Amino acid sequence: MKKTTLQFHMLPSEILDCLNDFIKTHAVKIISLGKVNSFKISPFEVQEISALSETGTVFLAIGDGVIDETCTTFREFQQKNTRLLYITIGCKKNDSLKESVVSGFLSEDDIVLKKINYLFKKRLHKGGIARNPETGTSVEVPSHYYSDGAQHFEKNGGRLVAFAGNTIYSVI
Repeated sequence: MKKTTLQFHMLPSEILDCLNDFIKTHAVKIISLGKVNSFKISPFEVQEISALSETGTVFLAIGDGVIDETCTTFREFQQKNTRLLYITIGCKKNDSLKESVVSGFLSEDDIVLKKINYLFKKRLHKGGIARNPETGTSVEVPSHYYSDGAQHFEKNGGRLVAFAGNTIYSVI
């Protein structure tokens, strides 16, 4: 198995549109795992996920096989469900958008799950500048991914915040 990770800035509504398009044409299941420190398995509901993403980071799991939903903790869920991609939807507030992440372990026969990575990448642009707001240090990051919506958000005064840490991105 090979680990895959894709970090990017994309509006939660764009992520949900992307996933909705995908489930219309592929036999996959998406479930919500709740927010940070509040593990709760529930069906994938666009309106609920959209509302949650305004109050904190939301976790989703997507798979093309059976998903064990009897788990009571995130760790147990990961141990029992090894062939899934996890989608972390970054929190969007009025003035900031946190980075989102698609991650998981894929084998060569995980064709459907590999298509999800491709689906996101084809909707993203590359290039950015990372800035440390405490020191003012900046560095060009040619591999920074962002969507049209994230670019528009930033151009209208929103900050594109790193998944972890205090780095702020600007698109090129």
